[in-house]
Amino acid sequence: MIGQAKTATHDEAGNIYATGYIKDTVHQQEYTQTIKLSSDGELLWATVDSFSQATDFEQGEVIAISDHHVFACSEIAYNTPNGPAAQKIDYRPILYSTEDGAILFDTLIDFNVHDITYHAHYGKGHFYLLGRSYLPGGTADDYRYKLFKFGVEEPSAVGDMPNGAGGLEVYPNPFDASTTIELKGIESNSALTFKLLDVTGRVVQQRAFRSPSLTLQREHLPSGLYFIKVETADERPVAAGRVVAK
Repeated sequence: MIGQAKTATHDEAGNIYATGYIKDTVHQQEYTQTIKLSSDGELLWATVDSFSQATDFEQGEVIAISDHHVFACSEIAYNTPNGPAAQKIDYRPILYSTEDGAILFDTLIDFNVHDITYHAHYGKGHFYLLGRSYLPGGTADDYRYKLFKFGVEEPSAVGDMPNGAGGLEVYPNPFDASTTIELKGIESNSALTFKLLDVTGRVVQQRAFRSPSLTLQREHLPSGLYFIKVETADERPVAAGRVVAK
């Protein structure tokens, strides 16, 4: 195995975060590797992951951090059915937990034949990714800078809970097929609305209920971090929390 760190950053406590790649020289397969080091150089965690299909290369290129999340973006290259002449390069944003390096979310973004990663930044509850997408040998119309904005800390739809609002318990968390959400300090006959939001703040599940607990079924939810929001019938916030689908 060989590897290389491509970029790094640090937090206020002096912990260092770096992303790059590690390569299996026997099978010629590359993987994104992201690590966290303490201020005195102790390895706190290292996460190795790869895109689901075979790639020519996969390398973490940019990184940014918040209090709870590490955001990295890899460039991945792979051949289309037309062969190496039609090689694609795409963005692969990945969101990690700062605590243990668990992957909370990742996706593939394909805008053009070549999607090149330039810079990542965190500010005011959002991660930003700057890239360049173009068609090799194309015209100026094929050349575009791309700016992406990812909401991750607390989507505005979740918001702060008012004083005196109830809490909730989620178990198991993380979960596979289903999990139980139990409300604390809520009257059992109250008319409530349950909402599940993804990391962009989009509602992916919603339903009305009256009991102090409900079961969340996995159904077709992709793996990742989700936000729970419970409201009254007139949309006043009651409780909020987080859950991770394995």
